[in-house]
Amino acid sequence: MYQRRVVPALAVAALFIGCEHQRDVTGAQFSARGPVIQSVTGSGSMEVQALGGGHWRTFTESARRFADGTVIGQWERVNHVNEAETKSHGVITCFTIEDGNRAYLGGYATSGAWSTHPDNEVGWMVEDNGQGQNVEPDVMTLQWVGYGPGFAERFCRRQVSVATPYYITSGDINVRP
Repeated sequence: MYQRRVVPALAVAALFIGCEHQRDVTGAQFSARGPVIQSVTGSGSMEVQALGGGHWRTFTESARRFADGTVIGQWERVNHVNEAETKSHGVITCFTIEDGNRAYLGGYATSGAWSTHPDNEVGWMVEDNGQGQNVEPDVMTLQWVGYGPGFAERFCRRQVSVATPYYITSGDINVRP
């Protein structure tokens, strides 16, 4: 039976230390937004067959929606191809939760591949299939990258079709509606 290894929470937290791209920086802005009412978090890795097989991708994502509707978050993607490593980082500007366990996230890249405006918007889907040894692994699609202004919002609104997701081979995704 498949057993999931959980990536320590420190890996998620480390992504956000010292990041200059966080859009809200003062405590006053946080308190004016109200409590967090939804979130999508996760980190892990998966094998990407679409790139010819044998290529690994690691990811980290964290997004929160506040009572006033504001969404903030960040993501990081690391591709491991032929012993080389490329990193991309960005912010999450929107997400939609569907069926309580699936989320459609959108935003834009701030560094790495496809980080040049206006073609830096991204979108992807994740699915939280629960915890424990007797559940299917969580899944995630590849990020759609290189799209122009408005793509992220269209993706979050489900106005873009979604590719087949890949099983997360290690790590965990949490969707909190």
